[in-house]
Amino acid sequence: MSILETVIGAFLVLLPFVTSAVARSKGRSPLIWGLLSVILTPFGSLILLLMLPEPDNAAAGQPNSGSAMLGMLPGTFARIAFGDRAQAVRHAELDDRLATEARDARVDQLIAERLHALKAAPTLNTAPSGVAAADRPTFGKRR
Repeated sequence: MSILETVIGAFLVLLPFVTSAVARSKGRSPLIWGLLSVILTPFGSLILLLMLPEPDNAAAGQPNSGSAMLGMLPGTFARIAFGDRAQAVRHAELDDRLATEARDARVDQLIAERLHALKAAPTLNTAPSGVAAADRPTFGKRR
């Protein structure tokens, strides 16, 4: 093994520890972020950790709850990173239900508008041009 391979290997082994230290300084779980760094690429998890906003502990009232940040980052990864799995599931179910209700309400509104437009439209004269409604030809029997 060359010196370069040894240096790169040591760097990749130490990078999850660096990620854990950064996670601790940002108020996140160092164990979860260290394991995530091992599972994912160390560079990817470190970049993702640095991109995440600081947790708002004062607004949430509880240290490291992550519930305030859950709404800011969509997706499964945000739910896993913050550890609010049960709350995230409830939020997802509520979002799905509200989206369904909003879609149903919009469909009902469009149907009502279309029915109103059909009622307000003038009736069409089905008689041929130049013939009054009483002078319509009778089919079948001839006079």
